[in-house]
Amino acid sequence: KANKNVFGKSVVSSYDFSKAKIVVGIACDFLGNWISGEEFSKQYAKNRKVSKENPEMSQHFHFETTLSLTGANADYRYMVKASELGKVTSLLFNEIAKATGNTTVPSTKIESQEALKAISKVATKLLDNKGKSLVVSGLNDEGTQTLINGINKMLDNYGKTLDIDKHLNLKQSNDEDFADLVKDMVAGKVNVLMTYNCNPVYTAP
Repeated sequence: KANKNVFGKSVVSSYDFSKAKIVVGIACDFLGNWISGEEFSKQYAKNRKVSKENPEMSQHFHFETTLSLTGANADYRYMVKASELGKVTSLLFNEIAKATGNTTVPSTKIESQEALKAISKVATKLLDNKGKSLVVSGLNDEGTQTLINGINKMLDNYGKTLDIDKHLNLKQSNDEDFADLVKDMVAGKVNVLMTYNCNPVYTAP
């Protein structure tokens, strides 16, 4: 839905962490269970190994509430309340927007002073690496993901570290449709439910 808002395409973008010098994650366990963890782990590892051919290691900043596999691998990890993760996104968006001459969005400060100071630092790093950075979020929220798209667009990352045209064919479900189905089941409107190659009792929220 966020991609449809920004690009008119209801698809999931493809990502290439191997091309990113600066990676920023917001509640996004991309080395674990986010979209395609195994693929992203291999990409991420390429820029984390220093060699003669690759003397400069990528930098990874991570904002999250509870420790994840990805957060444990970050260079800088900031703990933020779950209720404030969306605010982190809007604050970062505004820092990038102001520096690039774009319109800001309403935002409020967060409780963690460490994370608040880090947002300015992260924005500077991202702006210094336009087209060579990647900002990702694991929040299942249309508004937040639309801002994430805006950040990556302002940083000129599309077609470089992420791609909307060569999109992924994973995660094509619609959570609202599924929630409506469950409501209908609870209301007794569904007599028979047939599933194919899936186990919603196990995988549904």
